[in-house]
Amino acid sequence: MDRETAGLRLLANAGIDIATATEYIRYNHKAGVYCPRCQRWAELKLRELVMRGEGDQPLASLPLRCRLCGARGELQVRSPAPEWGGATWSIRE
Repeated sequence: MDRETAGLRLLANAGIDIATATEYIRYNHKAGVYCPRCQRWAELKLRELVMRGEGDQPLASLPLRCRLCGARGELQVRSPAPEWGGATWSIRE
């Protein structure tokens, strides 16, 4: 297995191995893409990938490009937010 292929499999803190849109959905994770050129961030629409038949393809192998500038995006794994007794948080000045 080459280095790029090995990098396609992402190990989450919970000890689960996730790489595809189907696996992200199954384990309640989200996938973000960051554009280093224009510093834009967007969340991938995982359910749309599954509906188009791309749910079993590793996300890191998809051609993730920024819609504004066309630069290659950087995939970011978003684990589910922990729940602490139903508390909600806000930022106040």
